[in-house]
Amino acid sequence: MITSRKILSLLLFASALFVQRAEAGSEGRIIGAIVDEANAPIAGATVTITSPEFKYNKRYTSGADGKFTATVIDATRKYAIKLEKEGFAPFEGEFPVELGATKHLSYQLPHLQTQQAQAPNPEDEAKIKALEGKNVAITVYNEAVTALQANDLETAATKFAAAAEQDSTLEPAWAALGAVRLDQKKFSEAAAALDRAAALDPKDAHVATGRYDAYEGMHDTEKAKAALEAMRPLVSPRDIAVRQFNAAAEASRTGRVDDAIVGLKTAIATDSTLAPAYSALASIYVSRRNYKDALAAAEGLLAIEPGNLEGLTVRYESLKGLGDKVKTKEADAALKAAKTDQGPAALFNQGVTQFNANAIQDAKATFERVLELDPKHARAHYLLGMVYANLGDSAKAKELLKQFLELAPANDPDIPSAKSMLETM
Repeated sequence: MITSRKILSLLLFASALFVQRAEAGSEGRIIGAIVDEANAPIAGATVTITSPEFKYNKRYTSGADGKFTATVIDATRKYAIKLEKEGFAPFEGEFPVELGATKHLSYQLPHLQTQQAQAPNPEDEAKIKALEGKNVAITVYNEAVTALQANDLETAATKFAAAAEQDSTLEPAWAALGAVRLDQKKFSEAAAALDRAAALDPKDAHVATGRYDAYEGMHDTEKAKAALEAMRPLVSPRDIAVRQFNAAAEASRTGRVDDAIVGLKTAIATDSTLAPAYSALASIYVSRRNYKDALAAAEGLLAIEPGNLEGLTVRYESLKGLGDKVKTKEADAALKAAKTDQGPAALFNQGVTQFNANAIQDAKATFERVLELDPKHARAHYLLGMVYANLGDSAKAKELLKQFLELAPANDPDIPSAKSMLETM
C-alpha cells in the first residue's frame, strides 16, 4: 500500500515541472569591442554581417570607444562577420549570435606595420602572440557554436574548453562550456567553468543562475546557498523563488518533509505569487491532518488563482476536518461548480490532493474521471491503481498498474515501484 508521503512526493515532483525558462525571442545580439594590439579602441572600423544561408548584408561602424552593437532578427540562422579598418589587418570569422541572448565579444586588429615588422622587439612580439591567441580562441569558439547548433554537445564542450584555454579571459567561452556541461548533468565540470566565467563577469545573470543549478546538482548545500545569494541582485525574485521551490521539492522526494516545508515557506516569502509553492505546502499540511495550516495555504493559492481546483479541494477537506459545517457546505458547492469545466491535468492534481487528504473514494472518482477524458493518461492509471490497492481490490489494481507500464515513458520514476507491486500482489 502506498503511503501519503509517497503520493506527496509524486505531487511535488509533478509540481517541480512548473519551472520553465521564459521562451527566448528569435533575435540575437552581439556587443563588440574592436581594439588594436595595445588594447586601444579602434574607431571607425567597418563591421559587415552576412549570412551563408540567405541574402543578408548589414554594415555597422565602431564608435569612438571601438564598440558596435549588431542585432539579427533570426538568430537561428548562421552568420559571418568581417572587420576592416585602413591600416589594420582585417578579421573574418563566424558571427556567434545566440537565440535570445546578448553577448559581449572583443576583437583585436593589429596595425599592419606591426604585423609586417621584420624584427619586432620582445614586447611587441609578446603582444602579437597574445593577439594571435585571442583570434584563434574566437575562431575555435565559433566552431563550438556551430557544433552546439547541430546539437553535438560533446564537440561543442571540447571546443569551448579549447577556446577558453587559448584565451583564459574569454568569458563567453567559459560561460558556454558551463552551460553545456550543465545540460549534460556534469555538474562538477559545469561549476568549475561557471566559476571562471563569474570571476571574469560577476554581473552575468545566466552564469549566476547556472552556478546555482550546478551546485544544486552536486548537492553542495553551502555553495548552492552562496550562489543563490550572488544571484539576488542579478535576477528577479521569481527566479530565486522557483529555485527555492525546486530545492523544497527535492527535499520532499528524499523524505525530508520538514525541510520541504521550510523551503516552500521561504519560496513564498521571496515571491508571494508563486502558486505551486502554496499548492505543495497545502498538500503537505492536509496529508498531515494539519487542517489549520492547510486552509491558510489553500487560501493563499486561491487568492492568486481563484478557480484552482487543488486549492478548492484542500479548502473543502480542511474545513471538513476542522468541523466547520457551514463553511464546509459552501466550500463543497464551490468545488462542485469548479469541477464541471476542468481538464484532465487539473483533475489529476485534485485526485492527488484528495488521496493525500485520505478522501479515498473521492480520489477514486476523480482519477476515473481523468481516464474518461484521457484514457492514455499514464499517471492516472498508476495512482488509480494505488487507490484500488488501498481499497483491497488487488485484481483491479494489477490491471491498472499493467496499463501504466504500457503507457509510461521509459524514464518514468514510478516504473520500478509499479513492477515491484505487481510482483508482490
